[in-house]
Amino acid sequence: MKADLLSLVLVIAATLAGFPAHAQSPQLDVMLDRIAGTLDVSSMPYMKEGKLSGCQLVFDAMVRDYSYRQGRFIKVSGAIGVMHSGGPETPIGTIVKVVVSEIAEANGSLASTPSPPTRAYLIGPDYTTNLDSLVSAAQSDVPGGLFSIFQINPTLAMVIGSMKTRKITVAFNQMGGSSDIRLPLDLDVVATDENGQRQRSEQIVEDFAGCLGAIGKQLSK
Repeated sequence: MKADLLSLVLVIAATLAGFPAHAQSPQLDVMLDRIAGTLDVSSMPYMKEGKLSGCQLVFDAMVRDYSYRQGRFIKVSGAIGVMHSGGPETPIGTIVKVVVSEIAEANGSLASTPSPPTRAYLIGPDYTTNLDSLVSAAQSDVPGGLFSIFQINPTLAMVIGSMKTRKITVAFNQMGGSSDIRLPLDLDVVATDENGQRQRSEQIVEDFAGCLGAIGKQLSK
């Protein structure tokens, strides 16, 4: 969890303090509704043995789950990335990491319960997906997380397309179910405050594009 997101959660938790443990505070829904959506995105290069080995868009978001929780909120974090494997046959691949936690009020503060999906993928603007190109998926080292590896196509094209629109959609299920939750992400959101005001910057996409360009140069050598 990023420092700015941690501060945001602490602000909400402090506001809820003092509510009876048995009460369902209407303020929780009001506050989370205010910040719902993309909380922050950053471009994060992946370094391995002193060399650039990947480019990731790392995100945090808050969304209501109408498929499995009757509209209760879940916190979703993760990453969408392009990785240089170094192998001669498949030198590059793509990843989607999704980490899900259910958010609830307990004893006047916020409680977070990990809830890993069993399926995660990307949805394009024409509702096509990259799920058919899935290579493997396994629980990640983070509680509530699923780490999925995909073939380079069509994921790379979907990611490059998202850099133009500044939007990309992640989908995932919960509790082993067949229904998938759609999570649209705004790729220009740097941070979100407790009032739902979002700080935006083109620098995120520019940094990610620069990272992809550096990976491309490595592959062309």
